[in-house]
Amino acid sequence: MVVVGEEITFGSLGPIVLDKLHDHGANANVFEANKGSNVYAIKIHHARSLIDEIPDTSFTAEVDLKFKGSRLCIPLDTCHVYQNERNKSQIALAFPMLSDHMILDTVLQDRMSYDLTFRQWIAQELVLAVLELHNSGWLHGDLQPRNIMVNKSTGDVKLIDFEWSLPIGHKGGSAETRGVEDWCAPELLQFGIRAHRSGSEVWALARMILQLLGVNGKEEFLRVKKIGVLEYAQKIGASQELYTIEPESSEFAQLFSMLHRGVITNPNDRCKLNEISQLMKFDRPIIKNEISIVQAGKRLNLKETTFSIQLTDTEGNTYRCRSGKTRKHEFNKGHELIEVDLKNMDKPEIIFSGIRSPLGEGYSITINDYTWSIEAIEVFT
Repeated sequence: MVVVGEEITFGSLGPIVLDKLHDHGANANVFEANKGSNVYAIKIHHARSLIDEIPDTSFTAEVDLKFKGSRLCIPLDTCHVYQNERNKSQIALAFPMLSDHMILDTVLQDRMSYDLTFRQWIAQELVLAVLELHNSGWLHGDLQPRNIMVNKSTGDVKLIDFEWSLPIGHKGGSAETRGVEDWCAPELLQFGIRAHRSGSEVWALARMILQLLGVNGKEEFLRVKKIGVLEYAQKIGASQELYTIEPESSEFAQLFSMLHRGVITNPNDRCKLNEISQLMKFDRPIIKNEISIVQAGKRLNLKETTFSIQLTDTEGNTYRCRSGKTRKHEFNKGHELIEVDLKNMDKPEIIFSGIRSPLGEGYSITINDYTWSIEAIEVFT
C-alpha cells in the first residue's frame, strides 16, 4: 500500500515524492506532491490482483483517455506500483493540483453566498465544459457536482474524475447503476450503464443549472427525491418535466424553459447541449475587492536553529511553515490565499495580493467587510 513519503516514478514526470494525504475515498487515495515549482495531485487506486501478471485497468477509463480540453482535468502521466509479493498492483495517476478551486457542490449548498453574476458564469462554463467533452466523442459517465471544480476567483470550470467515461454511441455496459442516484437520469436508474447517452448528461447538467440559478431548486429536488425520481417519472409520464423551478431573474425565462426540457423523462425528448449553450451569453464576472493591510507591530525574529513556525489567526485556525520554505494557505472560506515566506530567516515575510509585508503578530488583512489577522506565532526549534 502506497503511503506518505513514498516515491512514485512516472514515465515523463519522473520520480515524485508523496508529501501528504489530500483526500481518501472508497476506490482511491489522493496525495499532494511538490516537485520544483509544480504541485501535483497524485491519485493512487487501491491494490488489485494482477491478471496473468498484467495490471488490472478494467475499472477505470483514466489510464487511456482519448480526449483533451482546457476545461477537462485529465492525467498528466500514469504508472503502476507493483506489489510482487502479493501479486497485486496499484495505478498511480498524476494531475495538476487545483488548489485554487472548490467543488460545485460547495456553491450549490450555499447558493446565496455567491453573487448571481458569479453563478451564471459557472453555469455557462459548465455547459462549455460538457460540450468540449461531448464534441470529443466522449461521455463523462458520472456528471455530478462533486466531479466539477470551480475556480474560487473567476468561476471557471474544470471537469474531473473520468473513471467511468464512455465513448458516445457505446454498445456495451451492464444494468448496473453507477454514480450518485440523486444526479442520475431516470433511464440510468431503470436500465443502468447500457442506457447512458448524451441526453443522460443533459439531465444532470440541466438539474445543476436549475439549482444554481433557480429560487426553489433545492426544495423541488427534495420533493421529487422523497417520492423517488424513477417512481415519479413513471407516474407523470414520459413527456413531462419532473421539476418546476422559478428563475432567480426574469432574464433567465427563456433559458429555464429550455432547461426544463432537459429534465423530461424520455431522453429522446430532451433539449440538446448546443440549444442550452445558445441561450447563455453571460459576461465574465468582474471581481472587485476593497483591500487594506495593517502591518505587524514588530517583525518576527527567527534564528538559524528555527525548524518551523505555526501561525494562529483570530478564528483559531493554524497555519504551519518550515524554515527555508514558502507555503500558501487558504483563508476567508477558501476564497483567498496568503503566502508565508521563510526563505530568508533574517526577514520572514507574509505575502498577500502581491504585497510583501514583515511577518509578525498583529498583521491583518481586510477584504470588503471581512478581516483576517494573525493572533499568535509559535516558533519551533
